[in-house]
Amino acid sequence: MKLNIMDLNRLKCFQAVAEKGSLQDGARHLNLTTSAVYQSIKKLELETQKHLFFRSGKKYILTDEGRELQELFQRFLWDISQFQNQDRVTSDSLNGEIRVGLPLNFSKSVFIPLVKSFHAEYPNVRFHITIAETRRLLNQVAAFELDFAITDDAIPAEFLSKVARQEVFKEELVLVCSRSFYKKNESKFKSVKTMKDLPHLDYSKNLPLLQRWYKLHYKRQIKISDFHTIDNVETMVVALKEGMGLGVIPRDLYDNPVLTKELHAVEAVTGSLFNLLFLVQEENYINNTLMKKFLLYLNTSLKK
Repeated sequence: MKLNIMDLNRLKCFQAVAEKGSLQDGARHLNLTTSAVYQSIKKLELETQKHLFFRSGKKYILTDEGRELQELFQRFLWDISQFQNQDRVTSDSLNGEIRVGLPLNFSKSVFIPLVKSFHAEYPNVRFHITIAETRRLLNQVAAFELDFAITDDAIPAEFLSKVARQEVFKEELVLVCSRSFYKKNESKFKSVKTMKDLPHLDYSKNLPLLQRWYKLHYKRQIKISDFHTIDNVETMVVALKEGMGLGVIPRDLYDNPVLTKELHAVEAVTGSLFNLLFLVQEENYINNTLMKKFLLYLNTSLKK
């Protein structure tokens, strides 16, 4: 028998009459007319080519074939109930693995503390965390090797149609150098014309964060010819401490008392520079119960 929406309605009519023992009581139970229930059962018997009831006055008594169909339908209802209950249990006692990709500083300063508190509540959840730069994370997201990643807004054009993204976090950035570097070149910090000739450090060759800093504070991009690129924030901090030049780092790193003693923050002319971070998933990724629960937790925690 091919099941569709009409078939399921007929099965409900059949079940009601079988349980109540009469057409009228079954119709009353379903809040339908007796005629509608009668027609549903008649059509069901035609579909199944089975005689489902004996009629004895107003009583409807199941035939052997009717009892067999009733058992099948009750089993179907029980399976649906188990499926619903299983989903509820999963929501209360989650288990499984979450594969996430992160930039280094965000993983240390923000994500790991959140994982610790989430895992304390749901100890059967495991995390597989990958630390990498944006392009590698996007490749893994697009290949379904990661459930999601947190990246900056520098998403290469070839990934824009492959991923969905949602802004989740905003980190403040500061331009810093070592205190010895500042003391040695203090006179050059008085003008952007002389500052631009100092050695600079950024995370990629286009110098995106440095150019954003200068554009924010001096309303224009500048030409920097003396620069190095370092694609790791911890190594960037080491290079800055060694006096290799000027570079942009997250404020939460700079605010560490140990680093504050070693690094000098360049005074901002206008407001603060922020780096937007996005939660990125493959365009067609479907979140299961575990992922929905964790992403809700993550979004709620990041908004605090």
